[in-house]
Amino acid sequence: MTHINCTKPRIFIAETGTKRVAKSRVGAATVQSPNIPRKAGIQMTEVMFAQLAGLDLDAAGVAAGRLIWQCDSVNRFSTGRTNNLLFYQLSGERQYYLDGQPSFKLRAGELIFIPVGSVYLSRVEGCSESEGIFVDFELSLDRQIVYIAEPFRRFADDGRFIGLFQTASKRGGLRVKAALFDILAELSDLSRTHALKQSEFASLAPAILALESRLDEPVDIASLARLCCMSETSFREKFKRFTGGVAPLEYRSRLRIERADELLRSGSFTVAEVAASLGFFDTAHFCRTYKKLRGVPPGGAIPHSSQ
Repeated sequence: MTHINCTKPRIFIAETGTKRVAKSRVGAATVQSPNIPRKAGIQMTEVMFAQLAGLDLDAAGVAAGRLIWQCDSVNRFSTGRTNNLLFYQLSGERQYYLDGQPSFKLRAGELIFIPVGSVYLSRVEGCSESEGIFVDFELSLDRQIVYIAEPFRRFADDGRFIGLFQTASKRGGLRVKAALFDILAELSDLSRTHALKQSEFASLAPAILALESRLDEPVDIASLARLCCMSETSFREKFKRFTGGVAPLEYRSRLRIERADELLRSGSFTVAEVAASLGFFDTAHFCRTYKKLRGVPPGGAIPHSSQ
């Protein structure tokens, strides 16, 4: 649970699930830049938000709840956070201070990511109330700690996040972990779309987003090229530069098989159901495509207990 220090002996209420915890008090902080914690014998992988959706991550230490601060309350981490934090500002404002950097405000309807190891101070300035939802967590990948190398990144909610954070704050166990992954997936998609639109391949964004969001619909090169206001030849050439040599329809096939893996591993769908949901002509067509890309039939991806 986050440790909160208040500059005055006032009490605020922090809700964690069904628990209500009163905390208080005191002091100023020497605030430094974020630093990455290192643990002996444990390797660390650094990633960006845009990469998260494509990784088979695990999460531990997941906790969520609502926090209410009142009148000049201060939240200080002078030795560094022990976990990652996603925080959604429901109402009011909080001011954040980092060493050597301008302070900034987190306003209602915004969320912030603060990675493990970060040293900072945040506070409610003046006699006002500030309320938000926190999600604490640790990430790992193949027994390596995952460090999201975008400290203090802020996001404006476009309507997709408040419900996910509210869901997380009301759940426990596996359900709060599922809510965390939903939030991270949305942040990853948002970051990737933004990065794509800012890159040299911005002109391809309409086609790429169409391919990724319409896995069950037929597509053709001509329609994709029109979306990007290009000739088919120019579209094919630029798309291959973007993907490192993968043609548009091959890229789509890989996306469909990645989605198929997710559905099959869940144990909730048969091979035929997955084939139909992804728009394949029939199960045989799906099996041929799957084996071509994976080297084995799709049945091997289904958990044994579900077969």
